[in-house]
Amino acid sequence: TEQSAGIIQIPKSVRELVRIQPFDQETDSSQKQSYLAKMQGTRKPVLPVHTVAEKKLFTDLMRTSVTFQKCSTSISLPAAEIWNQKAEITADIYYKVN
Repeated sequence: TEQSAGIIQIPKSVRELVRIQPFDQETDSSQKQSYLAKMQGTRKPVLPVHTVAEKKLFTDLMRTSVTFQKCSTSISLPAAEIWNQKAEITADIYYKVN
């Protein structure tokens, strides 16, 4: 993969596996964290859980989603897919990979 300033581009195979949309210069360049998203090749950047909205979503999913409850030490592929579907439609929720 290509690397720049410590930022890796998320391979297409990984993006497709966890339902991450590719970066689109026309629609994604004005969003928060657009430089990072562009360098990663993703519509939104892949970041650790860090916003208030993400912490709330994580808490809600751990309480209500069997898929998340089955994750013991890291996020599973099905859990990443669920999370990224929420990221697509929710501000301040960023993509995750497993």
